[in-house]
Amino acid sequence: MTMTFEGATKSSRYTELMEHQPSVAGHMFWGVVGITFCLAATLGCLYGALVLDKNGPLIAGVAAGVMGVVSVFAIRSHHRFMSAPLERRLAQVKDETVETHVTTSTTHQRKTNVRHTSTRTSHSYHLLLEFEDGERESHEVDEDTARLTATGDIGFAYLKGGVLLDFKPV
Repeated sequence: MTMTFEGATKSSRYTELMEHQPSVAGHMFWGVVGITFCLAATLGCLYGALVLDKNGPLIAGVAAGVMGVVSVFAIRSHHRFMSAPLERRLAQVKDETVETHVTTSTTHQRKTNVRHTSTRTSHSYHLLLEFEDGERESHEVDEDTARLTATGDIGFAYLKGGVLLDFKPV
């Protein structure tokens, strides 16, 4: 028997899933790391422009200005995400995709004339969700979420600032 949106609202798990609070800790942590990096780079460029580069502070000054602008955008983006409301929307998984990324690197040791080639593979997982109103959105998910969902599943999509934080099948 296939679950429908109406059936999902009558599910015994509906109330539990409506009260679920997904974690934003990872997004908060990496947002702060990004902002900290941008601000440190801005200060480093300013220091270079004002202290180290007595003859031509233009390049370091321009770099400081650019990093300052990037910092402002990073702060605004992080604030917008953190202040966005948490949305709980019923959705059906319409498609799942896995992208495989292969990176190959070669190193050469001149003394021994040995070449070493290494290959690294990584994957990114995406869910195409269709909401009750017919709107469709594709979101990147972690490996666990991808493993626990299947095409056709109906569940709650937990969104904040347009980012899918979690998906819990009913």
